[in-house]
Amino acid sequence: MPKLLKTHFLPPRSGTIGPDDITVVTDILRASSVIVAALAAGVKCVRPFLEIEEAIEAARHDAAPLLCGERTGIKVPGFDLGNSPGEFTPERCRGRTAFMTTTNGTRAILAATSAKLVKILAFTNMTATVESLKDFEGTVHLVCSGTDGYVSWEDSLACGMAAELLESSGFEATDDTTRIAISAYRHELDGMKITDPDFRPKLGQVLRKGRGGRRVREIGLEKDIDEVARLDDFAILCHVEADPWRIVAS
Repeated sequence: MPKLLKTHFLPPRSGTIGPDDITVVTDILRASSVIVAALAAGVKCVRPFLEIEEAIEAARHDAAPLLCGERTGIKVPGFDLGNSPGEFTPERCRGRTAFMTTTNGTRAILAATSAKLVKILAFTNMTATVESLKDFEGTVHLVCSGTDGYVSWEDSLACGMAAELLESSGFEATDDTTRIAISAYRHELDGMKITDPDFRPKLGQVLRKGRGGRRVREIGLEKDIDEVARLDDFAILCHVEADPWRIVAS
């Protein structure tokens, strides 16, 4: 069976992803980066919700809930945490269930669940995620969450990086979107190797160029950009399970 890559700059329409495919969802600023950080810090799982009220209601039935998320980038009033990776420490997270709702990321994750497996991608778990896909035969969809229905700079770069790494493992790009994402990543990172000690600072600079990076800076959370640019901070895999929908580490 051929190993194929498809990239979606925005969450795809219903019916686009087949039941035998794998979907990899990213929302670099900041939901997927937070999910990786939360699971690495010891939460039992992250439960994604579309609406604030849904998350609050579900959390009422949990003995140790951790309500987290944002609207327009800002922490939801009354929630325990916002959407900054650095907030998710072992002291706050260990043994708890995170109930999460965000403007874009949780929506993209829930929209991708027609695939047989949904993985969560961030720069902070890039290599681990790519390595876990190398032996898969079939179609892998790289899905950007976007921002309010618009293409997201940082998500596109993450998918470009993942696609380039997967191509070296025998995957074939089947669409121009993947080629565009790879080209943007290569151009912006100047062909730097990920082992280069200057890679993380360079990535942080590049992420600041996009609309999402500018927005994070405007609301006083510029440190989050450097947090999400910490390439391969975690050797952790994150995937979605059903009944109820939840994201767990593997």
